[in-house]
Amino acid sequence: LTKTGTSLNVDASQTQITQVGTINSGTWNASAIQDSYIASQGTWHGKIDSAGNDFNINYAYNSIFIQSSGIIIGSIIAFLVAQILDVHVFQKIKKITGEKFIWLRATGSTLISQFIDSFLILFIAFYLLTPEDKSWSLNEVFLVGKDNYLFKFMVAILITPLIYLGHFIIDKYLGKSLAKKCKDYASSTS
Repeated sequence: LTKTGTSLNVDASQTQITQVGTINSGTWNASAIQDSYIASQGTWHGKIDSAGNDFNINYAYNSIFIQSSGIIIGSIIAFLVAQILDVHVFQKIKKITGEKFIWLRATGSTLISQFIDSFLILFIAFYLLTPEDKSWSLNEVFLVGKDNYLFKFMVAILITPLIYLGHFIIDKYLGKSLAKKCKDYASSTS
């Protein structure tokens, strides 16, 4: 940092600041930055990890992204299986209940398909397709899957009134006879 007239100039080739201070009358008065002001000494002194090893960007990258392929594959498979199951269960319930119990068709099929989805993705992504030293135990898959399913279960139950609201709005907008024709047409083509 240099002063020319009334302007300050920064040398962009300087990449390491080791002291902080003030400029008084063109003189740099500084003191060393204390380690207590920095998150870790390793961050400041040569990029080392908590064990004292040199920082390895390849290791860091692989540690973070090694499971991404398993997550992508697991997501696609779990989504497809869950959606096919959802449609199948929905149609089965509709055959049994007819036009009654819309909540049972929509919520019941969702609860069953999301149960499979919640566990299948974790099983594929974190048990089957993960390197041995990074893979989860079946117990971990079960515990996380249980929490995921509990959340999905609560959301499915809480949105059930919205199904009836949507049904009411469509009937009101189209009129009962046109809404029935649309439903009949959709049923005949599926």
